[in-house]
Parts: sequence; structure tokens; C-alpha cells
Amino acid sequence: HKNLLILEILILVSIGFITNQEYDLVINSVLSFITSFQLNLFRKYGSLAHNTTISTGNLRQVGELIGNFILSKKKSERILSMKYASLVFMFVVGAAMSVFLTAIFSEKSIWFCGVILIILIMMGTYVDYKQDDKEYSIQV
Repeated sequence: HKNLLILEILILVSIGFITNQEYDLVINSVLSFITSFQLNLFRKYGSLAHNTTISTGNLRQVGELIGNFILSKKKSERILSMKYASLVFMFVVGAAMSVFLTAIFSEKSIWFCGVILIILIMMGTYVDYKQDDKEYSIQV
């Protein structure tokens, strides 16, 4: 996963340097390719499947989970529905941030996606380290 994330970061950073609108078709094609990375790398949130690029199925899943909680009144169902709802909410936050960043930084705003992916790599490295060696942990 980390190698694909690194490749994705390199592609996103490279796109930020392209300012000529003649290459918009190429950029859209490359971003579609990146979307396939996203679909493959981030398929699950805990035990739940989700889609990182299209929110319609995620909204349906939130509704189903909330319905399950209402019918069962189980704490585990409430926690699960809240976790998934937070995932959908973060999708909205990311979309709003992209509008704001694009207004300020134009095509360079794509670099912020790279920053987020670097943070994910760092978080994944921390989690892998903790799982590999239970005796030692990184203090933040």
C-alpha cells in the first residue's frame, strides 16, 4: 500500500506543476487513474466496506446502520453508525476544503492531497510498528 501511496503522491505533486490548460484532458485521465488507486487502497473502514470516491453508497450505508440501531437499540450498532456517519461527514469536509483551497491556490491546491497522503503513510507506519513490536511504541 505504501508504494502505491508514494506513487500517488508523486503524480499529484507533478500535476500541480502543470499550469497549461492544454493538458486538462491528460490531467483528468491521470486523476481517473489515481481514483482507481483510491478505490483499491481504501476499501474498508474497520469491518465496513466503503467507497472513497463516490458517496451515494456510503449515504445508503449510513441510513441502514442508523436504522439498525433504531430497531435494535444496541450500543454496538450506535457506535458503528456514528463511525460510518463520521466517514461520510469527512467526505463533505474534504470537498469543502478542496473548494476553499482551489480558490486560493488554483492548480497548486492538489498538493494538499499529497500532504494528506503523506500523513496517511506516517500513520500507517506507526500502526505497523506498533503491531510488529508490542513492547516498544513511538511516543508523540
